[in-house]
Amino acid sequence: MSGANRADRADLWQRLWFTLGALIVFRIGTYIPIPGVDAVKVSEFFRFGESGIIGLLDTFGGGVFRRFSIFALGITPYVSAFIIMQLLSVVVPRLSRLAAEGPAGRRALNQYARVLTVALAGLQAYGLGVAIGGARGIMMTPSHGFAAIAGVTLVAGTIFLMWLGEQITERGIGSGMLLILACEAADRLPASIAIALGRVRTGVLDVHWLYAAPPMAVAVVALVVFIEGAVRWMPVHDPAGALGTDTPAGDYVRLPLRINPLGILAPLAASVFAPSLWAIILYVGGRDTHPLMDLAHNGVGYGIVDGLLIALLAVCCGLASADSAQIAGVLKDSGGWIPGCRPGEDTARALRRTQVVLAFFCMIYLPAACVLPYVIAKQFQLPLALSGFSFFLLIWVMLRVLEQARLVLRS
Repeated sequence: MSGANRADRADLWQRLWFTLGALIVFRIGTYIPIPGVDAVKVSEFFRFGESGIIGLLDTFGGGVFRRFSIFALGITPYVSAFIIMQLLSVVVPRLSRLAAEGPAGRRALNQYARVLTVALAGLQAYGLGVAIGGARGIMMTPSHGFAAIAGVTLVAGTIFLMWLGEQITERGIGSGMLLILACEAADRLPASIAIALGRVRTGVLDVHWLYAAPPMAVAVVALVVFIEGAVRWMPVHDPAGALGTDTPAGDYVRLPLRINPLGILAPLAASVFAPSLWAIILYVGGRDTHPLMDLAHNGVGYGIVDGLLIALLAVCCGLASADSAQIAGVLKDSGGWIPGCRPGEDTARALRRTQVVLAFFCMIYLPAACVLPYVIAKQFQLPLALSGFSFFLLIWVMLRVLEQARLVLRS
């Protein structure tokens, strides 16, 4: 083994150990309760509130709400701020220019996201502190300043997780933000398996559905692995290498276009906004409305809202993710072209057609991978942590970790 390969492997192991250590720190923090609360009473409070918005937030947060730990807000405020900045950078010209300025522009956008994270965490922390403070028996020693103390503690926990995620991204493997989210989702897997086995023993769940769960999970894994690795190859003549290609004179190269160029952005954004949107729908429609309550109980209503949000974001963000006119202009200026298309407007239309096809394909693929398993699990009382966005997140994060590990070894 050469010295370069040994150095690459040593660097990979160092990154892996750092990532593991950081995630262990995160998991320890999820068991440290807010000062002044009775952890047992908090657990009972959330168990009785699972049918509402708190239950949805607790599912997304991997159980940290249930324990009301110092990391009870999780990484969710940072994820929300990051998604908001990503969406605004598509529609706000000033932010779009920052995003196009390279590393300096991305650092400025990240700083805006950090500030927005603190603001969102403050709002959520105060609301959660008031909710817990108003519940009887939750606090060991009732105090009028509990909401403020809980708010400061929760915001500090979110800021620490934001810093920890950035450290994982810089010194570890993969995106720290997504790894922490995946760790939150994986926390519910053992409990979900135990619940499923208990339902089989009590006769609530048909054992045949338990046998069917692994093949369905394998099918979802195979679908996600195939689509996330698939590309649409477009032949391009780019003699000047303006698109990052190296084309010999008179030859064509194949420009790779990912089938899912957005990655996890659309389902991640939907998972952040769907619980609040569904809660608003229930509030406006009235909790006494039987159709809405039936949809809320069997999970179909939330699945519809989540699926529509994913489809909408997949189309809108997919069409806005690449500027076909700019790419066509770059090709035209460098003397390049797409076979069968004239330089300029004709090339831009060909790129736009491909972009539209990919966006509408993602509009079907992402809800099918993220929402359909969730609805099936809800209908037949399968463990929810083994389906839906959480499962998609775990698969997607593992693919990115393996991809980055290969890049580290190749570098």
